[in-house]
Amino acid sequence: MNTVPGDDKRDVEGVADQREGVGVADQREGVGVADQREGVGVADQREGVGVADERTTLVAFLDRQRACVVAKVAGLDDAVVRAPGVESGTSIMGLVKHLGWVEHGWFELLVAQGSGTNLRPHDRGWEFTPQPGETMTETVDAYRRACARSREIVTKHDLDDTVRHDQDGLVTIRWIVVHMIEETARHLGHIDILVEQLDGRTGMG
Repeated sequence: MNTVPGDDKRDVEGVADQREGVGVADQREGVGVADQREGVGVADQREGVGVADERTTLVAFLDRQRACVVAKVAGLDDAVVRAPGVESGTSIMGLVKHLGWVEHGWFELLVAQGSGTNLRPHDRGWEFTPQPGETMTETVDAYRRACARSREIVTKHDLDDTVRHDQDGLVTIRWIVVHMIEETARHLGHIDILVEQLDGRTGMG
């Protein structure tokens, strides 16, 4: 994976991290190996998933967000997606590139390789910055490959299987999938806003 694969959820641009010393309790603290909750009552937009088992439901929600990322950026010109859309420098291509590395970090590095961390060896800022020669087609293709690899890894594990994370401690595959839903949806929201600023397009794709 050369153009894209990860996320460091502990370093969110422009937003104080609720997990590290800012006096706000993290609602996720201690749920890395918590019992599953029943009756959450969140309707799934995908047909037949509303009454599916937990694994099917979680994977469907994550795949829905992944698919929306790809749909939102389809057909956009490279010059447009490379350009910063806000003062922080965030670009559409940079967000998709970062999401590919998010997948790589959590599923390939942490789960498959047992590295103890989701952090990648390069500077995190590089993930958000389109590099000379990188194209949106290559970036989306790399994101698709990263997602496919993540699905493959998840199929080899039960949701209750655990891995040790150097900062979060023992976490389940369930916890990681839920975090990835959170992370992907968050950056999809960023992409939504940037695309709307470009051409007024809203919605899921």
